[in-house]
Amino acid sequence: MKVSINDLLRNTSAIVCFVGLTSISLNLSASGSLSIPSASGSSTHSYQLGKVTLHRKLLCSSCILPKERINSEKAKQLIKRLRFDKEVSNVLSLEERKAVAEYLTRRYDR
Repeated sequence: MKVSINDLLRNTSAIVCFVGLTSISLNLSASGSLSIPSASGSSTHSYQLGKVTLHRKLLCSSCILPKERINSEKAKQLIKRLRFDKEVSNVLSLEERKAVAEYLTRRYDR
């Protein structure tokens, strides 16, 4: 089976467009506040990763804390759960748990 250069370029262009549109849609999700920055400092990246992870993997309607309202006290409780709760560690990687803890600490620790 021969593949022409035009076919190869067309397929490559389609993939690039798909990846680009997917990236744009991730940046526009919710109110635009859940986007992950591309090339920023690790602290900002961790904060944003924690924010996105919290909402997409812990607080969604089918998640382990469906539509939970977070306040300062609940943030402290959740940070403890991130360290010791098996249910949470089954859902999140170590990096995600650290990022969520950083997000909650910076967001609610006043």
